[in-house]
Amino acid sequence: MLNRGYSISNDTGYTIAFDRPVQNAFAAALLGSSYDSSPNTRVTFSTAEVSGGTRVVADLAVITNPGSAFERRTAFNGHEDSVKIQQMLNDLAKS
Repeated sequence: MLNRGYSISNDTGYTIAFDRPVQNAFAAALLGSSYDSSPNTRVTFSTAEVSGGTRVVADLAVITNPGSAFERRTAFNGHEDSVKIQQMLNDLAKS
């Protein structure tokens, strides 16, 4: 994710979140706010121990007012980019 322009925005024992500014000008205009016109794309990976290994789940969202007390989350699960993230996880699981 770091090689794709994301930075770590949150890290706990079971989750890690990566943010980067939204790359699509239309989405930025639609999801920006008067407080902060630059929303972030956030990918959060959560891990859970399961029998036989570890399960990793990804969540994709656009965050309006990132890093503030006024963050607003718009889910993008099911979007074509979330399919790419799932494929990346599938490829990692195979290796």
